[in-house]
Amino acid sequence: MKRTSIIIGMLLCLAFGLKGQTHDIEVQIKGIRSETGNILIMAQTGKGSQPIYGSAKAQRGQVSITLKGFTKEKYQLSVFHDENCNWQLDMDEQKRPLEGVAQAYYQYDPKQPNCQMSLFYLPNQ
Repeated sequence: MKRTSIIIGMLLCLAFGLKGQTHDIEVQIKGIRSETGNILIMAQTGKGSQPIYGSAKAQRGQVSITLKGFTKEKYQLSVFHDENCNWQLDMDEQKRPLEGVAQAYYQYDPKQPNCQMSLFYLPNQ
């Protein structure tokens, strides 16, 4: 009986310990048109939730950014290329982004801890 209680206690500790476990993911951002500015990323589980931020110096083609603190929840990832380094997404008169943008949903999977996104730029910008 004592052995069974110890085993149950250990299993409960393990179950509660895994619930709060966090992971890192590497986000590969492709389609970067220039080396000017920075690539900024934010991950959030929903409005009002604590965001996870990351950034990297822009490089033509692709950069990778590691985000820390992911749980097994579903996250919305938002990325933009802050080409003029003003820390905001610049828009035109029609409220369209003047800088590269991308959004995706991601849920942590230990078999696939990486995520790939491609930036979208308006033509003639």
